[in-house]
Amino acid sequence: MSQTYENCIQPFCVRCADVGLDCNCVIFGSSERRVADNMVVHMFENHAINPGEMTACMKLKIRECSVTD
Repeated sequence: MSQTYENCIQPFCVRCADVGLDCNCVIFGSSERRVADNMVVHMFENHAINPGEMTACMKLKIRECSVTD
């Protein structure tokens, strides 16, 4: 999957690697909430991690990364 110009100018992003997974996925979005929601969906669909199974550390990392990037 290639990045578009629109992806690159989004103010928020989070990387799977930042959450502790061996994955090159980067989720971009226009809001912290959108990025966090899309990251949870990605983790479920691609890594078989249910939202209820996510560790508190993973949730915190998603929030931290989507705010700071």
